[in-house]
Amino acid sequence: MKLFSISFTLIAFLVTTTRLHAQNTEHGQISLSPDGIQFFHGDLEELKAEAKTKKKIIFIDAFTEWCGPCKMMSSQTFTDKAVGDFFNANFINYKLDMEKGEGPGFAVRYDVSAYPTLLFLNPKGELVHKVLGFRKPDQLLEDARKAVNPKDNMALMKSEFENGNKDPELLLNYAKRLAESKMEYKEVAERYFEAQQEKDLLSPRNWEAIQLLTDSIQSREFQFLLRKKADFVKKYTLKQVDTKITKVCYNIAEIAIKTKNQAKFQEAVSIARKYIADNEKTAEELTLQKLETEENWDLYATQTIAYIDKFKPTNANYLNTAAWIFYEHITATESLTKALAWAKQSVAIENAYYNNDTVAALLFKLKRYDEALKYANKAVHIAEENGETAEDTETLIRKIEAEMEALPK
Repeated sequence: MKLFSISFTLIAFLVTTTRLHAQNTEHGQISLSPDGIQFFHGDLEELKAEAKTKKKIIFIDAFTEWCGPCKMMSSQTFTDKAVGDFFNANFINYKLDMEKGEGPGFAVRYDVSAYPTLLFLNPKGELVHKVLGFRKPDQLLEDARKAVNPKDNMALMKSEFENGNKDPELLLNYAKRLAESKMEYKEVAERYFEAQQEKDLLSPRNWEAIQLLTDSIQSREFQFLLRKKADFVKKYTLKQVDTKITKVCYNIAEIAIKTKNQAKFQEAVSIARKYIADNEKTAEELTLQKLETEENWDLYATQTIAYIDKFKPTNANYLNTAAWIFYEHITATESLTKALAWAKQSVAIENAYYNNDTVAALLFKLKRYDEALKYANKAVHIAEENGETAEDTETLIRKIEAEMEALPK
């Protein structure tokens, strides 16, 4: 089984929090707890009217019913007293299901595609601040304080930027807010870096800006980082600098693979080989990513085996995923035997349903039916203990038993 990451404890928790019972408070408000955030009840136009009347910013929890982190925020964060006190005093709060009623149209207008997305709007509906993902109470309070701080108001910063304001602090702050909100920030970042002299790019403020805002190999600041890597490492750390270079290489390689731009891909690989101190690990990972995307399975198999032999990964998920890809796409017995060893190593690191299933599948493909049945039954047992479904493995068991039955007596 290739895909695995979710915690079984988390699954059990989410089941218990699927339905949250709201308590009625004053007219037009609902609350998830007496001490938590009070949410306005009405449509979007009524919400804007309420915000205009009370001269408050609108806070919107953009969620879906199936989103686990959304449920966790409702039960753990929105019910917090400190969060409730601040939000009820400063905002008109609203929960909006992105798949019902006005939700789909709202999602298009405000570019909501991940959940939860937390938005702060002024009464006109202009974006003030935007946050993606689960937030703990202290994190959400920090976001809320940014929303009420005029210096962090995205609507005002957007207006200043469009009117040609070149103040570096404004440009940097605006670019950061856009990047953190997963919104387009490149034009703002470019204007900021254009105003920075090259000698100042080593400063702490600009190093922070480079880490967050630079994703182009051709940009002046990234080329400066490559040329002056030793100076950056001396002032910061090798790990930080290599992490940044790695992220840019991965970003460029991903775009190059999608657009089938071989020259751009080779540029990313060459930079990884030359500037990242990891024994060419990143360069080889980029190549494997390209081979997998292109479904060049023969070469993928050869280079994956060489990669694992060279770097000896010990992450259970990684080893299992590599083994499962071999199960799905590779036929050579020698290669499948290698993959079987990785899957068994994954089980030794973390004895779980997902990797026992992979071992069983590989043994089945190798026609080692007795062993395959043993691991398949073990996988089903683990799944039952943890409340997981094991339909695929049960289907595999039937296939194994059919093959065993067909063997000469």
